[in-house]
Amino acid sequence: YNIIFMLPLQVLRIVLFHRTKQQYFLLDYCYWVNGLGMFQYLLPSSSLLRQRLFQIFFMSANGPLFFAMVAWNNSLVFHSVDKVTSVYTHLFPALTSWCERWYNNAAAYDDTLSWSQNLGWPLIFYLAWQTTYLLQTEWWHKPRLDADPDLSTSLRYLTTAEKMPINRECLKLCRRLRIMGPDETFTPPT
Repeated sequence: YNIIFMLPLQVLRIVLFHRTKQQYFLLDYCYWVNGLGMFQYLLPSSSLLRQRLFQIFFMSANGPLFFAMVAWNNSLVFHSVDKVTSVYTHLFPALTSWCERWYNNAAAYDDTLSWSQNLGWPLIFYLAWQTTYLLQTEWWHKPRLDADPDLSTSLRYLTTAEKMPINRECLKLCRRLRIMGPDETFTPPT
């Protein structure tokens, strides 16, 4: 069900994001988690690799990806394909993994998770994404991004979205820690 609806929405998103110079949003963590979810379902259900990938998928989908809906102010607006796709991208991996875990094949999963399964492997997955993302946007494609300020990335968006709570709180924290002056604001190029 998830893959059937996800593929057309993501193909449409790729086309629309390229038209609006937002293609770097496709490098975000949510797409990595969705890709992991699709990939792990291609593996045999009894394989150890699939079980490990499912644990990473479950923790990532029900943790940072689920709560990113709040950070990004996702809203379900039925007449907007973009907003429906955003909600779907962040919400459905959590619903899919939760249903898979507790209803579809519950007997195949151990009820206990060690610290490495609960935090370690998902953290390694997150760090792999973060490293790749920073290399892509701050090194490999930096000249292209510097040459075209209209190209949008998550960091550029968050630094210019002054009404978002995460922007305001980070700015307050930076000023309190004296990283930024009292009149300074975030600017994408810096």
